[in-house]
Amino acid sequence: MNIYDMMKLPVFKGATLAAGKTGGTRNIEHINMMDAPDIADYLHHGELLVTTAYHLKDRPFLLKELIERMIRRGCAGLGIKTRFLQKIPDEVIKLADERSFPIIELNKDVRLGDIVNHTLSHILDKRTAELEQAITAQKKFTTHIMSGKSIQSLLHNVSAVLKLPVFLFNQHLKPIASSKADAAGTLSHYEGIFQKGNRTGLTCFSTLPDKQTYSVFPIYTHEKKCGFLVVCGMISPSDKGLLLTLEQAANVIAFELLKENALKQYLRRARNEFFSNFLDGAFSSAEEIKNRAKEFQLKWDQKYVCIAGKLDRREKSLSFTENQLESDSVFERLEEELVDFPFPPHLFTKGNVCF
Repeated sequence: MNIYDMMKLPVFKGATLAAGKTGGTRNIEHINMMDAPDIADYLHHGELLVTTAYHLKDRPFLLKELIERMIRRGCAGLGIKTRFLQKIPDEVIKLADERSFPIIELNKDVRLGDIVNHTLSHILDKRTAELEQAITAQKKFTTHIMSGKSIQSLLHNVSAVLKLPVFLFNQHLKPIASSKADAAGTLSHYEGIFQKGNRTGLTCFSTLPDKQTYSVFPIYTHEKKCGFLVVCGMISPSDKGLLLTLEQAANVIAFELLKENALKQYLRRARNEFFSNFLDGAFSSAEEIKNRAKEFQLKWDQKYVCIAGKLDRREKSLSFTENQLESDSVFERLEEELVDFPFPPHLFTKGNVCF
């Protein structure tokens, strides 16, 4: 809830936004009531303070100092009764306007306790509704995946809730799934923005060529680099309910990606084992090789070109685990790129060599 929304509550009837009107979109996380000289030391980010300013009645110049300290702490705003202060000093109004810090002149006939209670009650009701929305979304998305439906189908479901296109990219910015077939590829040009974005939550950016805004959510799996859930549109950070819904979608997608990755790892190990045994001459007959090759869609009646390579680096400076993780990351990227080849490729590894 921001300042503008809060002032629509009945308990703020008769109150006016005396200064800092451009800061009316500041989000309110909590409301506090206090009259003490050291009041600013107990305030937190996103907190709205309401006061009678009794402790400032003989020293109105201290109000400016209070507001400066509240701005530094990231407070949401100040609600003040001018009963003891008579009026808000002009220099304070000027400061609030310059720093977009809302100052609300409260109705003198409304008790501060009523303001605090009604505002907190509204905040709690809103938080409860947001949590219920998130729980409903989590159950819906989980049931969707557990019923055997694909990530592609889940993205269509999320897109229907948002009424906006939704894309899913892996850690290399290769599109995995999309609710809109022709749009995902356009985002690959903005790799730098993805990599520099906020890995702990929502990141938004706009592009000049198509004049489009994108909202990006990290998808965390076992990988060192995360994937991305991208919404083709602006998701406001103040819409907590929608953010929680998208976080639940991201969590469900992460679990599904982990499941798919486990299957890929199993198939990759099986493929590596087949080729390794083939190169080592471990099979007993040509017929056995032929039968095993069918599992990997290898044709028996044709020749193949084999390309081998390894990473060019000083392996002695890396531990075995670090070397293996780095090699796996590069080989997985190669495997993704092979999808675009004009012929069916087969990638496998043996030791630290990739074929």
